[in-house]
Order: sequence, then structure tokens, then C-alpha cells
Amino acid sequence: MGKSRTGAETLVQRVLDTPTAPDGSPTEWAIVAETFSDARLVCVEGPAGVRTVLNNRHVDYVYNRSLWQIRLSTGQIIHMLGADDADVGRGLNLSGGWFDEIAKWRYARASWTEGLAPALRIGRPQVIVTTTPKPSILLKDWMGRDDGSVVVTRGSTFDNAANLSAAALSELRKRYEGTRLGRQELYGEYLDDNPGALWTRGNIDEHRRALTDLPTLVRIVVAIDPAGTANDESDHTGIVVAGVDAQEHFWVLEDLTLKASPDGWARAAVDAYHRYKADRIVAETNFGADMVESTIRHVDHNVAYTKVTASRGKKIRAEPISAIYEQGRAHHIGGLPDLEDEMISWTPDADWSPNRVDALVWAMTDLADIGGMQFYMNHVFAQEDAAGPKPQLPPDETPAPLGIEDLFPGQTSQDGWRRPLT
Repeated sequence: MGKSRTGAETLVQRVLDTPTAPDGSPTEWAIVAETFSDARLVCVEGPAGVRTVLNNRHVDYVYNRSLWQIRLSTGQIIHMLGADDADVGRGLNLSGGWFDEIAKWRYARASWTEGLAPALRIGRPQVIVTTTPKPSILLKDWMGRDDGSVVVTRGSTFDNAANLSAAALSELRKRYEGTRLGRQELYGEYLDDNPGALWTRGNIDEHRRALTDLPTLVRIVVAIDPAGTANDESDHTGIVVAGVDAQEHFWVLEDLTLKASPDGWARAAVDAYHRYKADRIVAETNFGADMVESTIRHVDHNVAYTKVTASRGKKIRAEPISAIYEQGRAHHIGGLPDLEDEMISWTPDADWSPNRVDALVWAMTDLADIGGMQFYMNHVFAQEDAAGPKPQLPPDETPAPLGIEDLFPGQTSQDGWRRPLT
């Protein structure tokens, strides 16, 4: 379609149209791509990038690669940023920007809500977003607005035929015409679900429940997928709280995933353990092994704890959990947008690790109390027992059930059902 040229031209025009902020200082802008390398190589230095547009318009500027900035003679600054974490752009004072391929950003929703949206605060800030419409909760939210805050422009690869190789266009038609991928990549259609993902948005939405629907839960766990490192470049640590009822339906109560030091994520998990009166903390120990348990026990020595090791691939671990969702036996309490975005976006051949999904899988696997093929056979191919309900544990072996008032003390249905009160 020519998205990059459109983004570059639009950004430069807005920069030139708005030389100063309301206080008279030079305006600042941001180019944000999936990675810093993409921002530099595609959005700035590429043949359709910002430098080409500035040169074509004979704008006076200095390109400082070491500071990741373009500085105009007017004093205006265009920052180059990579959306590698949720804090991208935090603290900047921006009048606008260009966000490229936002549907591919790893933490798109969090990057927008936690870093970029708060930074867009000078004058009348606007951004142009150029992206292939891959499944994304953030894109879905923007495209669904009817308040005039978002303008959607769609286009096809073939709208830009005059600037593309005829042979390339012919090959693209032969390979992708009439396919789902072609509709997305060539014609810019937004298709909500990823065909390679193990979960679908429709299934999650269909079985979503409100807090008032929450039954008595016989068991609750807090699952942790710790990050392998503890620095600014580290992954998030996945933390998910889930429970199971007497009918073997699974209830996902909260996603507490965060980027923090080991002490930080351990305190978040232990806090959830106590708030939900959970039966156990379950943690993957592929990174750190005994360190994970010692970190948790440093916060609270008395928590019930189980360590798990990922001896099989993510796909093998996740497929039985996906099957539970397909059976309609998994329910999210309220909206868990970042977890759900990861669920419908991650595919087994993806080159990134789904921290939230990993924590969800560990939680539900532990709640099912069955592993490997036995789990798969018992739940994927489960049939109703015509003879009646399955036998229960003797009373002295059955954990005390928890009701809504135990899980969410002091909170009524009028308070909403997305997060419990602390």
C-alpha cells in the first residue's frame, strides 16, 4: 500500500506545521517501531523513510544515530524508539508521532497505555499508525471507536501497483489470492483470530463470566513463569491466578504479569496467594531452579509451593489447556486483555515466549492435577458419566470451598468484576 511513505510524509508534514509548543519551546516527536532497528532502518533510513522525505523537502536537519534523534534547525526533535517493553516513551513530552507495525509489537496495549499515551501531552497531539492488521486487542479497540478519536484508512497492496514490481505483484497474487493471509497482508482486512493460534477470541468471549457468576471454587493456585534475567531488557514475569470448581470448570481470576526484580514478582505472587486464599504457588524453575523457591520463601516462608520444569515443548503443554477452552470449561472473570491478546497471537512456531500464556498453562495444568497423555485423554475425549457424578474425595481430604465473599472481601457486584479489592 505504501504505508511507510505515508507514515513518513505525514509525520514530517505535522512536524513542519507545528514548530513550537504552546509555551514557545520546540516540539518533540517520536517514531516508534517494533524494534529500534526497525525504527532506524525502515522508518528513518529506508528508501521511503523520514530522511528521504526531509531531503526531498530540503529541510535542514542533523541526524544523530548515537542519540537516536533527528534534530531540525528549528530545534525540534524526532526521537527513534523501539517498542521492546511497555515503558517505551515514558517521560517524553510529545506533540505527536508515527507508530509503525503496532500489531506486531510485543506489548502493544501496555506500550500504548503505560508509556506512549501519557507522553502525548503537548498541544493537540496526534499519531499516525501504519500497520498490517494482525489480530490485536489494541487495534480492535481503536477500530471500534465511534467518538471521532480514531480515523481508519484501509488500502490494498495493489493500490500502490505503480510503484511496485509487476512480477512481484503477479507472484503475490498467485501465492496469496483468495487466502486468509492474502486478505490480511494484501488487502488490509482486519481478521481477529490467528489461524495458527491455539485459542480464539470468539471462544474466550463466549465463555467469559462476570464476578457474580463465580461459583464456589474447590482449589485456587497462583502460577509464575519467571523471567530469565533481571534487567531493563528482561521479559515480563507471567503471574496468573486461577481456580477450579466441583464440576471441573476452570476460572481465570486475574493476570498480574509484570516486569520486576525477583523480589518484586515474588511479592506480587505472595500477595495474590494471600488475597485469594490460594492453595499453592506453582512456579516454573527452568531459570534459577532453587533460586525461584528461595526468592518466594524470602517473602513468606510458609506458603505452599510446587516447582515445575518445562521438560516438553510449549505446544505439547498448551494443547490440553486449549482443549479445555474448546470444551467450554474455561471462563475468564471479566476482561483480561493482555493475557487474551497473547493467547490469540502466540503460535507454536513463534520466535517469542508468551509469559502470560505460560503462567496460565502452569496454573490450569496444576488445577487439573493430571499430566501428559493422561490429562489429554481424560479431558480432550471426556464423555459425560451416565452413571452420575464422579466420586469426590472424602471430606477430610477435600479443601474448604471458597465463595465470592472469601475471594473478594468487601466488594459487591456493583463494584465491578475486573479486579478484587486489596
